[in-house]
Amino acid sequence: MKGKEWHKPGHPMFSWLSWFISDLFYWLTVLALVAGIVGFVGSYLVGFIPMFKAHAMILKYGGLVLIVGSVYFLGSNHGYQKRVAEDQVEIERLNGEALAKTAELTQKMNRATDLLRKAKNDIQSKQTELNARVDSGSLRLPTSCGVQANSDSSSVNGDSTTVSDTERQTIKALIALTTEGDTAITSLNSCITSYNEVMKTVNEGVK
Repeated sequence: MKGKEWHKPGHPMFSWLSWFISDLFYWLTVLALVAGIVGFVGSYLVGFIPMFKAHAMILKYGGLVLIVGSVYFLGSNHGYQKRVAEDQVEIERLNGEALAKTAELTQKMNRATDLLRKAKNDIQSKQTELNARVDSGSLRLPTSCGVQANSDSSSVNGDSTTVSDTERQTIKALIALTTEGDTAITSLNSCITSYNEVMKTVNEGVK
């Protein structure tokens, strides 16, 4: 199998062989053009030689055929090479724009990720601060709330302002629920912002 790998289009041997064949045809065409010119001019010269006069017409039209065919091939080859060069320039330009656009999108996505991480950290810090206030007793449920402090804990401690475990757990559960909601909303807004940034960059191009 290894002996057949050079037949693949991407193989260096295949590329070198294509170049060699293309270059060989080019030089053969140049030689044919020179031969055609020599034959066409020579047809007038041999016309003055009686023994070659019969071949003058063959040299003349044969030379014309070689000249026309060679000029056509060289012109087509030149046009083809020109188109290849133009296409290569266009491909490089498009690749450059694609790379620049990818870099811009990556930068925007990284910035959005950093902002989302910071927002989540702020929400977690706020939750930690609120939980600390609950533990210290400075944050309690309103007196109109249906959840009441444990009567045993107040009677034992002798202080009606003491936060019961049930009330503390209820407040922390409410804080956790609010934190989850804030995190979900922040994540959704971040996704929407990132989507709008991507669409704007794709539709308007690289700045």
